[in-house]
Amino acid sequence: MHKKRNDSQHKNKGLKKGLPPGSIVFTGEDTAKKANLHCIVYNASGTSFESIKEFPLRNIRKPSEGEIVWYDLKGVSQVEVIEELGRAFSIHPLALEDAANVHQRPKFEEFDNGNFLVARAFRFQPESLSFQSEQLSVYFGHNFLITFQEDEEELFQAVFHQLESNKSKLRAKNTDYLAYTLIDFIVDEYIEHLSIFEDQIIKLENDITENPVPSQKKLIYHLKRELMIFRKTVHSLREAISRMSKADNRFVDPTNSFFLRDLLDHLTQVLEQTENYREMLTDLQNLYVAEIGYKANSVMQTLTVVSSIFIPLTFIAGVYGMNFEHMPELKWDYGYYEVLAFMLVVGLLSLYYFRRKHWL
Repeated sequence: MHKKRNDSQHKNKGLKKGLPPGSIVFTGEDTAKKANLHCIVYNASGTSFESIKEFPLRNIRKPSEGEIVWYDLKGVSQVEVIEELGRAFSIHPLALEDAANVHQRPKFEEFDNGNFLVARAFRFQPESLSFQSEQLSVYFGHNFLITFQEDEEELFQAVFHQLESNKSKLRAKNTDYLAYTLIDFIVDEYIEHLSIFEDQIIKLENDITENPVPSQKKLIYHLKRELMIFRKTVHSLREAISRMSKADNRFVDPTNSFFLRDLLDHLTQVLEQTENYREMLTDLQNLYVAEIGYKANSVMQTLTVVSSIFIPLTFIAGVYGMNFEHMPELKWDYGYYEVLAFMLVVGLLSLYYFRRKHWL
């Protein structure tokens, strides 16, 4: 399933080939998804708040004096919605192009009437042992913020609840702080889902210790690949937030630099965790090799012991299988049983000797 998804992504990336810069083309998988526009309007004084889901395109407008408006677009497959938002707020065509191209790496860009930030939301799925991600693009300017979500899933329900409160700090600050809050929420989910990833590593370690099987080697490489993709994305996001913290324009309040530095610390923590997990997976590789070697040695030891026991017995049987005419034991009435008893004694003495030497 993972490979099929990647093949689809490469195919859709080719849709932009030959088009001029600023062309808005959706490069995701499902073009049949319906775009859902959610409009939230409030004022800094906290006296008014309005939330309208499935907001009609014809009613899109800039905020009035003292108002802050947040348009949350879930699903970016319908480029006409992106174009309409771009016209209403004079968003640069390159920002709109990147919002529809859902294979962007995280970045921060400054434009004349706003700032543009790209991030990725990650969720680790224990069923498939893979990170599922979607692109989030944020464009914010004076008293307005627009989010472009790749999928229809509700990412920011907790942030909506914060805005509903009259005493929320979000209501008292401008859109740059709202943008910070959205990214901070995503980074908190990084930490949460990394803990699920760690649980899978611990489970895999226990499985390898109890019973190493070839499929575990493939699983280790799969987890390392997923972690590498996740780490590259987090590293790019840290660079983007670092640029945002140093931005010198009227859309980023210098007093919010403390919050951005705290966000950078969280991202550094996430990167340190991914490095620890990478080392854990490398240790699991070594553990797997050691357990397989130990298992193979145990098998060889058992086979060697069995061979060592039967070699003298084979020798005895071989001697008495020779057809010499003058072999006294052949005339014994109970020779057959006496030889079998002698072979049993030899086998038991061999086992006793191997145990004394701690070979068993």
